[in-house]
Amino acid sequence: MSQYAHLSDPDPEFVAASVGVPGFFQSRDVEAMRQGLRDGASYFNEAAKWLRPADSEYHEMEHRVQVEGGEITVRCFVPTHKDEEGNTYPLLVNFHGGGWTVGGLDTDDLLLRHLCVAHKVSVVNVDYRLAPEHPYPVPMDDCYAGLKWAADNTALLHVSLGKGFIVHGMSAGGNLAAAISHLAKNDPFFEHRPLTGQILQIPAVVHVNNIPEQYKSQLLSYEQNAENLTLPARAMHTFFELYRADPANEDVFPLLKSDHTGLPPAIIQVCGLDPLRDEGILYAQVLQEAGVNTKLYIYPGVPHAFYLGFSHIKQGGKYIEDLKSGLQWLLDEIV
Repeated sequence: MSQYAHLSDPDPEFVAASVGVPGFFQSRDVEAMRQGLRDGASYFNEAAKWLRPADSEYHEMEHRVQVEGGEITVRCFVPTHKDEEGNTYPLLVNFHGGGWTVGGLDTDDLLLRHLCVAHKVSVVNVDYRLAPEHPYPVPMDDCYAGLKWAADNTALLHVSLGKGFIVHGMSAGGNLAAAISHLAKNDPFFEHRPLTGQILQIPAVVHVNNIPEQYKSQLLSYEQNAENLTLPARAMHTFFELYRADPANEDVFPLLKSDHTGLPPAIIQVCGLDPLRDEGILYAQVLQEAGVNTKLYIYPGVPHAFYLGFSHIKQGGKYIEDLKSGLQWLLDEIV
């Protein structure tokens, strides 16, 4: 039994708050999953409406970015606040979650507006193209193009990368942020403007069908948390199939990498009732062993991405506060 099995014991407050809430990703049909997430958006937005700052606190703009085979949209938020150092800010680039298959600009929208104002950071939210219409490598390539666009448009975004250059993602977005942190590490494009932090919320960092032998006894959460409200294990199998990335591709699944040195400091958040729980905990350990300054936050008894609809319960509030304190820690780490 995994040493983390106790984290699967349901949180009583979450159980009470989730009575009557329908489960997500119960179907393998892509359009049904997308519609389900859209249907849930109004519930999420109502539950988290307190996150949205006053419109006067930031500027919002959207831009089109040319990518191979098409174009994508980036939604940007820039603080209106001015400080004694002028009007340049750190940069946070976001890749949304949704199994590389669902979701979009609105998935993390309220949270990103909140972080922009609360931490005085400019935010670029990348609307990458989705599988199965655009399987791997398109989502990752689009995110990487969005990251480079942001780095090349610091004046437009009122950004000074020396104040902070952070990638952020939830779930599949956490996978993309982790993978891109590795890609950027050795890319000459980022030689003089390196990433300074990575925020990995509930990330997928290994394919369930290609777990290295030395880790198999540690990664049991797919079995222990197979059934839950927000991400049943069968849904992850569907997402992997639709994404069509090689399970052995270490550029996609960074737990497989042999070298994790030189990566930017990391924040990792893990939910106890999540199939992805154990790999998130293990990835934090792997980064720490490689000398990467890493903070790990664990939320017992709650499922994947629970905070989107349950920010009003104790653990939901803690999740958001930990994210904010983690972001501030990354900004304070910059010399």
